[in-house]
Amino acid sequence: RAWFRSKDGHRYTWHADKKRLELIRDDNFDKPVASFHKERRYLHVLRMSQHPYLEVHASALDSLDYIIVSFLLVERLRREFGFG
Repeated sequence: RAWFRSKDGHRYTWHADKKRLELIRDDNFDKPVASFHKERRYLHVLRMSQHPYLEVHASALDSLDYIIVSFLLVERLRREFGFG
């Protein structure tokens, strides 16, 4: 888990599993404010049926710069070291 405190004063924590990364805000554990969805492939080997994307909830747009930078760092660690 990786976390950061944004300029709005809230603590945000990235949670990783095999399929996606989710960013949770400290005051609302039920609904992620950002989610990264991996690509989907036809039969797991052919062309992509869906490209990867980062989905950010409108309530977190004030912290978008923090979200993107922290996502890039967490995703790099996940890919290099297999976290999540």
